[in-house]
Amino acid sequence: MVFKQKPTAPIDALLPAIQQRLLLEAALNVLGGTSKQNQPTTESEKLEGLKSILPPLDESPNFNNQNGSQNSRVLKEYPPDKALRGAVIRATMNVYQLNLNYDNLLNKNPNDAIEITDPGWKKSYIRANDGLPDLPKIVGADIDMRQLLRNQVQLKIDDAAAELYANDCDLDELMALLQDAARNFDLWLDRVRAGDVRDAIRIAQKKS
Repeated sequence: MVFKQKPTAPIDALLPAIQQRLLLEAALNVLGGTSKQNQPTTESEKLEGLKSILPPLDESPNFNNQNGSQNSRVLKEYPPDKALRGAVIRATMNVYQLNLNYDNLLNKNPNDAIEITDPGWKKSYIRANDGLPDLPKIVGADIDMRQLLRNQVQLKIDDAAAELYANDCDLDELMALLQDAARNFDLWLDRVRAGDVRDAIRIAQKKS
């Protein structure tokens, strides 16, 4: 079940998350570097290069933003274009979600607002529930999924930071964690309008 038209938010609200995604891509490029010019090639060079992007995990109490009440403070203290951090990713995704506008969807009939990608699921759901869920429930499910993906990205980045600074850092495990983070991040971005993602990337690259 997907929206035919995705909810909207200002590009400025998306930009911080895009800046973190670009840093995640840079981290993957450093760790996967081969013999290309200016790319680290040895294991120690890769780890040192990655440490310039991914700092140690900050476990101080004042960095806890589980309820999303500290988004502005986190982003002010840790600019999202400077370093890759799990808590910063959480704050950037929170900011975007808080700016989402579902008004263009809520005044529609569910059949007009959503598209069912699995006809079999649609039939079984209608049989079990005497119809499709109403739009407020669909919006709630969309928000829940965004938050689930946000949590997964933060978890994988925090785990990657812990692995990177461990005495027995495993390069393969580190790469797997960053790849999982990227995969979930991209699933989160799939719920954003493609044109907004392109515009935010363009702005972020100009600022860098």
